[in-house]
Amino acid sequence: MSFIERLRKLNPAPVVCIHYSYSDVMAEVIALLALLSSYFILWFYWSSLPDSIPVHFNFTGEPDRIGSRSELLEFQFLIAGVYMLLTVVSRFPRWYRYPCKITVENAARQYSIARSFFLWLKGLTTCYMAYTTWRIIQITLGRAGSLGFFYSPILLTLLFILIVAYLVKAIHSR
Repeated sequence: MSFIERLRKLNPAPVVCIHYSYSDVMAEVIALLALLSSYFILWFYWSSLPDSIPVHFNFTGEPDRIGSRSELLEFQFLIAGVYMLLTVVSRFPRWYRYPCKITVENAARQYSIARSFFLWLKGLTTCYMAYTTWRIIQITLGRAGSLGFFYSPILLTLLFILIVAYLVKAIHSR
């Protein structure tokens, strides 16, 4: 028995080819632009950054730890890692867990909805991380005092809305 056959036996979900919708393409473009803008912003401001910058913030957005500016480079690798991970994960909707039973009849709809969820999650996280890069640079240069009081609540609210929208759409499309 080949490796592929063993995998199919492990997960008997139907294999369905799904196409990218306009919304999926938009999510991909937004995520890619956010990723590239994060690198461009860092490249543009790198020479004007001091050796020590704020690298950690509390829930209200106030800096609570100072570190090396090289940690901002590490953050860029984290953004790229999240981008790549969510790109790979979005390509295998057959292996996800779903809020309803996957059948041959609903597989294409459920896979499409789930993939869209991961693509928009990638767009949201890369945008938020690019914004964080820009905001850290602004704080370091003295143009801002914090990330802002609403920084964390807005992220959590957007994530909650994205998850609820996915669940409603997936359950409604049984």
